[in-house]
Amino acid sequence: MKKKGKKFRSFGSIVASRMLLSVAAVLMGTLIVATYFVSKVIDENYKNMLDMSVEGVSWDLNAIWEDMNRDLELYLKNGRPPIMLDFVLKDGEVVYSSFRREVSRDLYNQIYSSLGLGSVGNVIYWTVRKEDLVGGIFIDDRVIRRLLRDIRGNGLIAIRVGDTLVYPSFLARIPDARVSISDLKAKFGTFEITIGDQRYMVKTIVKDQMTVYTMLSAGLFDEVVRSLFLILLAMFSAGIGIIYYSSKSVGSYLTRNLRMILDGFEKLREGTFEFLEIKTQDELGMIMAEFNVTIAVLKDAME
Repeated sequence: MKKKGKKFRSFGSIVASRMLLSVAAVLMGTLIVATYFVSKVIDENYKNMLDMSVEGVSWDLNAIWEDMNRDLELYLKNGRPPIMLDFVLKDGEVVYSSFRREVSRDLYNQIYSSLGLGSVGNVIYWTVRKEDLVGGIFIDDRVIRRLLRDIRGNGLIAIRVGDTLVYPSFLARIPDARVSISDLKAKFGTFEITIGDQRYMVKTIVKDQMTVYTMLSAGLFDEVVRSLFLILLAMFSAGIGIIYYSSKSVGSYLTRNLRMILDGFEKLREGTFEFLEIKTQDELGMIMAEFNVTIAVLKDAME
């Protein structure tokens, strides 16, 4: 009889375990699907933010070119000191300089002989011409900071002309950033890059000979997805805990009532006609009721 009792108790445990496993599978599936779809939505939002940032940067590049032309035209007409221009050249000679950086005479001669975008060493310049004057700017932190204002979120800007790549100076303090930034030279379109411990979504703009890399930090995206996953995982764990105790309760209920029925049969075999106390109205209660009817019939027959 003890073996049967153990069998019934294990039956309750089996029912509880199967309940737990079934609900755990459903909750895990829900967790995975919810994380996937929400991350897709957030990813699309980030791509939209990147597209809007690229549009802003593109618009600002055109605005910079217009500011350069306006500055040079005003300087030509009335000698007004330029606001945007870093230098003005006439016949290769410097007639105006912002003195923001030291530039050799040879470099100015090379700049004067060209028009538009160009690079020498680690210097990128952008020039416009009005009559016999050439005005220009150096693509450096000042321009980078202006373009960074167009990025909707935490981002970076890098600009390449030829083999020269200019990027925010603070990146030099980040380990391996120079190597990561250098990898941009071989990439176009939309892609991802990791700088330091930050992941960036990158989209390129090509303007004449200049390639602009607009980078939007995916750190917030990663953090949101991570937080979402942790929240769903906490909900999953709570659900598993609730189902565990519920299934244990169900298993205990089945085992207890089956044990009562088994004890009734054991007493009947020993010659004791004892009715079962029915405390439930489900199928187990119906079995107990039928057992009590059988006991009553046997008692009547014995009398």
